[in-house]
Amino acid sequence: MRELVTGIRRAILAPALGALLVCTNAAAVPDSITVLTEDNVTGLMGRAQGRTVNNWADLVCAVARRAQIDCTIQVLPWARVLKLSEVTPDVVVAPIARTPERETSFIWGGRGAVLHQGLYAFRQRNLPPVRTIADLKNLRIGVIRDDYRATYLQSLGLTEGSPGLDSSNTLEAVIRKLEADRIDVFPVSEGVLPQVCANFQIDCKELVLIYPLDQLTRDVYFAFSKNTNPVLVERMMHAWGEMNADGTTEREFGSIINPRR
Repeated sequence: MRELVTGIRRAILAPALGALLVCTNAAAVPDSITVLTEDNVTGLMGRAQGRTVNNWADLVCAVARRAQIDCTIQVLPWARVLKLSEVTPDVVVAPIARTPERETSFIWGGRGAVLHQGLYAFRQRNLPPVRTIADLKNLRIGVIRDDYRATYLQSLGLTEGSPGLDSSNTLEAVIRKLEADRIDVFPVSEGVLPQVCANFQIDCKELVLIYPLDQLTRDVYFAFSKNTNPVLVERMMHAWGEMNADGTTEREFGSIINPRR
């Protein structure tokens, strides 16, 4: 009799336990992501009706909406973005250049445009020709702290100093130093330069390419932190594929996206 009762209990409890496990697993999958983006116009930021606008962050949130995932945006200094992405689950960094050093640090998502980098200066400064790395060491170069362009210039043997590298937390600080003649040049991509000029009210005709950084030509992506839930990644990338296929990314974000079909 006892065995019969035990069998009945197992028969009743097993489905309930199975349903509980399913619910627990479902609850473990988050339904929101956070986009971490840098507080300078490398992310194509602007202001519209008192609201921060970042085309890359808006793009990622559009993908999230298609995937029926809640999305929030945090605008931070670049060094802070990188540090948070190392320890925070379910975040997306956008935009971020895909470099060999970063390859294993992120789960790479959607690809955007190709960035061609160079060092730019005010034309009126009449800087001497820069043809070699040795010539670079005679310049005061404004960079964003922990930016991959700063890392690259350091790999060429440039160090902090005057002349040398002058690090700031934001692009705005770099531009202010350029205007005050505290630095000679700064690195920026050709595609982003018009937005830099617009945001800081600079006549782009007054800026001239001093030295191309061909080794820094990079594809730009949005990328997930390594500890992002794989179900979220799968849902986001499925939505990204749908948006590329139906033309949404090109139609709504064509200025920053060059989709691979």
